[in-house]
Amino acid sequence: MFIAPKSEEESYKKLLEMINNGILYKDIEKYLTPENKKILGLKEKFYGCGLRRTLIDYYNMININDKIIFYRKKDLVFYGKIIAKQYIPEVPDIYGWPIRHNMKRSYVYFLIILNQLTYLFMFLTNLIIILCH
Repeated sequence: MFIAPKSEEESYKKLLEMINNGILYKDIEKYLTPENKKILGLKEKFYGCGLRRTLIDYYNMININDKIIFYRKKDLVFYGKIIAKQYIPEVPDIYGWPIRHNMKRSYVYFLIILNQLTYLFMFLTNLIIILCH
């Protein structure tokens, strides 16, 4: 499980925008590998996040089927499951991700939202594990 903070106002707004809009397959298709075209082409709605080159170690730890929680301050915002990931050197601007320090967010992972009850259960389970250690 990965926990992704979205404390900066701009980052938080972009996350909410992603949740509301999702990603359209047609907007990203030409950038995808054949394997990811098969995975994402079957989804009605999916989401994506990109990381800068400076976070490549974090990106390399992410695996397909990993769960991810996005939070802001004390609020849980989004709970999802990683369904694909890919390095996209010329990542399109459809995400609206800010380019900081001349670094695009080319290390992309794609995810789906998990059921809210699953989200609550998984969060509480992980919280108990963390508090008990």
